[in-house]
Amino acid sequence: MEFISAQNSRFLPKNEFKNLIQQTFHSTPPPLREIDLQKLWFEGWFNNPLTTTDGTVLSIIQPGFWNHSAGPDFTHAAYRDPSGKIHTGPIEIHREASDWERHGHHLDSRYEEVILHCVWKSSAHSTVTQTGKIIPQIELSRFLTINLQDLKALFPESPPSSLPVAKPGLCHHTLYQAPEASRWKLVEEAGWLRLLQKSRRLHLRQNTVGRTQTLWESLAEGCGYARNILPFRALAQRLRASELIGYSATTRKALLLGISGFLPQEIHLDKNQSLEKQREAQTIWEQWWRAHSQWSHSLLPSTAWTLHGIRPWNRPERRIAALARLIPRLRSLKEHLQKAARNDFQRDLTHLHDPFWESHATWNSIPQKPSPLLGEQRICDLEINLYWVWQIMERGLSIQSLLSARRMTPNHKTVLAWARIGGESKLPSDKQTILFQQGLLALLHDFCFHDTSNCFSCPFPAMLQRQSLQEQDSRTILNFEDYRSWIKGEIETLEKIL
Repeated sequence: MEFISAQNSRFLPKNEFKNLIQQTFHSTPPPLREIDLQKLWFEGWFNNPLTTTDGTVLSIIQPGFWNHSAGPDFTHAAYRDPSGKIHTGPIEIHREASDWERHGHHLDSRYEEVILHCVWKSSAHSTVTQTGKIIPQIELSRFLTINLQDLKALFPESPPSSLPVAKPGLCHHTLYQAPEASRWKLVEEAGWLRLLQKSRRLHLRQNTVGRTQTLWESLAEGCGYARNILPFRALAQRLRASELIGYSATTRKALLLGISGFLPQEIHLDKNQSLEKQREAQTIWEQWWRAHSQWSHSLLPSTAWTLHGIRPWNRPERRIAALARLIPRLRSLKEHLQKAARNDFQRDLTHLHDPFWESHATWNSIPQKPSPLLGEQRICDLEINLYWVWQIMERGLSIQSLLSARRMTPNHKTVLAWARIGGESKLPSDKQTILFQQGLLALLHDFCFHDTSNCFSCPFPAMLQRQSLQEQDSRTILNFEDYRSWIKGEIETLEKIL
């Protein structure tokens, strides 16, 4: 069969015509926004399996959870390669393959674990991470299950104000078969166990290093977010509270910034820097220079910190400045914890003034409108993971009823867990309690983040139905214990200790 070329009125062989059509199609600018491509991926509008640009056939098992914050677009995804090996990790989606470098992902450590780069239009360039790892690339336009003309019907003129983060899991259907009165009891039990475990750890640490140092380490961990909890903990352990209490505010800040590795190079202090920065850096360096020989063995390596993808006002430098200001308040914070004075505890975490760091995110950032060193969300997390966990350690089981009634604003992870378990785009107001949200986090980490089967091999739905594990295929339960029995047993053990 032959076809006529409109350009030069000559007949084209079938293969040449096919290549011309493909080139024309692929040379067309992507008709969709990146968020639209993400929605197509989330809703499954592509054939499966998919073929990478180098010809490898991959079967998508779990498309992942839609990440609407910093970092890769989808997390905890999974695919199977031709050898049968399952790969798990994040997935990044772009309009063009070159967007990977244009957006700086090749220099961003958060993208090191990405397992697939899905693009509308591919290129000859490989997708390479910061360490040189090559990531498989898939050209999505080749696998779309609907034609381009029908795409507009899928998308409004502007994206909805609230996009889902996950599809309802199989557990959602099982839970809604249970009576309303008992439907969410297991979630609260999982939340209570999670807090009991944290309280037990706090108690053991207190017996080892004392109450003041335990409080100091807990405050440091609370400043670290998930990515930087370990370096903040190490900083608090290397520079103990008892060693900082006797120093001035400037010296405390110099020691914390110096040991953490966040001081600017001395040689650059007098070159093209603002007077405000020169004054701050010079003052800190004078204090650090006098003490650095004593602490040189305690310096944290720069590789300990994760800085990519962190919002400017959440940078570790600002949190370290906050910690320097909290040292004089350790005594009153302990008293508030002892007296269960929650409002006073929260008040001591606010109004931490530092003229330079309140208006700077880094040493080199342009001064901005002053912002609190510890924001509202950070104080909220410290209330849950320090104040209430401490209360459980001190007062035991009496705290459970308070936590089942205490309201708490949902965060990204609890919203994700609710989308998977509850099947709603928004967490209902009656579920916005500390205990319930801690239960959602427990289920998310115990099941959703470990399941690569897109729910089909997750043991949680079967456990909700109280089915015997002996009746289940061992491959589908991932060798988990009966979660309900395990939770009750763990709670009984920890409650006896309390």
